[in-house]
Amino acid sequence: KVNGMDISDHDFAKHVSVLEKEIEKIESKIPENVYISPMGIQTLVALDYFKSQNTEANVFECGKGAKYDDVNNIIHQYSIINKIFLEHTRELGSTLAEIAEDKAHVITENQTRVYIAEQDREVRDILLKRAESLGVLVKEYGKDFWAENIRFSKTGMLFDAVINSSKYTDILVPLMGEHQAENATLALAFCYDYFEEHGMAFDIDMIRDRLSKIKKTERMEVISTSPFIMLDACINRESCKLVKEVLENLDIKDVTTIVGIPDDKDYAGVVKEMADTSSEIMLTKSSNPHYVFTDKQVSTLASEGIKVIQTDSVEEALQLAKDKSNNIVILGTTSVVADVKQLDL
Repeated sequence: KVNGMDISDHDFAKHVSVLEKEIEKIESKIPENVYISPMGIQTLVALDYFKSQNTEANVFECGKGAKYDDVNNIIHQYSIINKIFLEHTRELGSTLAEIAEDKAHVITENQTRVYIAEQDREVRDILLKRAESLGVLVKEYGKDFWAENIRFSKTGMLFDAVINSSKYTDILVPLMGEHQAENATLALAFCYDYFEEHGMAFDIDMIRDRLSKIKKTERMEVISTSPFIMLDACINRESCKLVKEVLENLDIKDVTTIVGIPDDKDYAGVVKEMADTSSEIMLTKSSNPHYVFTDKQVSTLASEGIKVIQTDSVEEALQLAKDKSNNIVILGTTSVVADVKQLDL
């Protein structure tokens, strides 16, 4: 995106074509069993496109971790690290410490600052140690900036942001969950410093207006009110706790929960977290063959005394859920979310 506008199909194809010969040159010099990842190619396309658009500042997000993520090879002045929890354990490690060690590599030599969300103690220690070893200045949530007076409203989260001893009140983000206020404050703390360094005013009225117009689907997204259906791309227990927080604040009870999470993700943690909120839990699967969903999920949960209904598709699960409940929560990997979006709800 540039100024909020997606790259056009024409421009995307054009920049891929321009880079194709350069990529082929690189591929000709590496062993056959080594390849340039799709993420690496997309990163090159983004850099080339941004250059052609004469952008003043570019924002990139790492896909999985940082140590081996192609995006992290871009020379960057700043990095922002959100809350680190157990995710992508197959690739990043099975413990918080292992995952933090990987993600800490987004902090690189010669960058100006790193902004860090509130973290578990062991994660914080790892991040601070790397920053100190590279001489990178750290700004932390809860110390240099924070959100307070966080409250739910029908249109999203209202909060006050404290940044560099200045307080900005009644900021709205049209997203659900206390973490959204914390995430927004993390981003605003970076913007505050960036604007100051580049001679721009931190115009809080303009910022309030921009934040109030954010559109983010697939996270606590209410896709129907009758029946109530909420969709969330949740694949681990920590994220699921945020879903429950929203349900509690909206006073939504007695839900039928549909879970579509592959075998290698935390399906068990999500089901356990939703057990006391759900009158029924259904397992489903994605139409994308890349993701693995097996009967192992049912037997694993049964061994822990949790009964679930197994379905073969999102459509089947939703039809069953509508027959059983007026409140439905769908939690799953992004491919399951995509399947839901294809349905006429």
